[in-house]
Amino acid sequence: MKNLLTPLLCAILLATAAQSFALTFELDRPGLAIPKDFPAATRTNLLAVLECPECKFLGGSAFNSNTHLKYGGDTSALNRFLDALAKCPGLTLSIRFYPYGDDSGKLGWVVDHSGDREPEKICVRVNLNSKRVILDDLAVPDTRGPALAAAPNANPRATAELPAANPPAAAPLIRREVKQPNPGGKDLVMTFEELRRDAKTSTATVKHVSGASVPSAMFIARGAFDIAKARGSAYFINLKEWEAEGGTRMYLIGFALDQNVDPKTYFDLKEPLPEDKRMLFLSVSAYERIFAGQP
Repeated sequence: MKNLLTPLLCAILLATAAQSFALTFELDRPGLAIPKDFPAATRTNLLAVLECPECKFLGGSAFNSNTHLKYGGDTSALNRFLDALAKCPGLTLSIRFYPYGDDSGKLGWVVDHSGDREPEKICVRVNLNSKRVILDDLAVPDTRGPALAAAPNANPRATAELPAANPPAAAPLIRREVKQPNPGGKDLVMTFEELRRDAKTSTATVKHVSGASVPSAMFIARGAFDIAKARGSAYFINLKEWEAEGGTRMYLIGFALDQNVDPKTYFDLKEPLPEDKRMLFLSVSAYERIFAGQP
């Protein structure tokens, strides 16, 4: 299957008590030094914000576990960027102001992060010399994100690594199976399995043995909903589906914090979405009410 996401730059930052290796990288894609045991929901949402298509990534650098990312954009883009960061569960956002010297005039703000000292904190420094960012129109959000659910044996200061296209997830991939008798009708016998989890999408396979159309569709929606919950995403969307060998059905499912993003741009799709398909974002909160009380 053709990967629809451009891989992020990946590097391992190693340190021992006897010696350390100081590694410096120039970044042409957004990335952070994220601890291996960093909460999956925070990781997924944070990387999605850093790749926001409305904000122009101007380059960055990484030294050991310290990352410096530069962005361009107007006040509206910066406001949405800050608001999305503030909504990342388990993340604390700080906002500073600095008169950066920028001959190009494109620099709007900078993101600074330390994966070693304080991986749960991120700092956005607004360029006071930017002509596109109007401070009077800047909306400063609450700077502490929603609380994370307690995770046993979590160690946010484990060895750090820059994220790849298929970032390691603390939570296991989702798998559901149903064998539900239906007297007088078709038994519902299906399997849903998440095969791959990328920064913004998951690839899943569905094996349908038997079942009516409505309960079958709801079973698939439940699988996508479970992945969205594990990621900490607010919305999910069926981007693509196709027939695989052995009669199984494959799905490419997208996840986002904002339902108003353009799917083709946000998910870096190579082909436009078909207009005749129901390419609509589904709300996690709405399906949470539907699936409440179900195993």
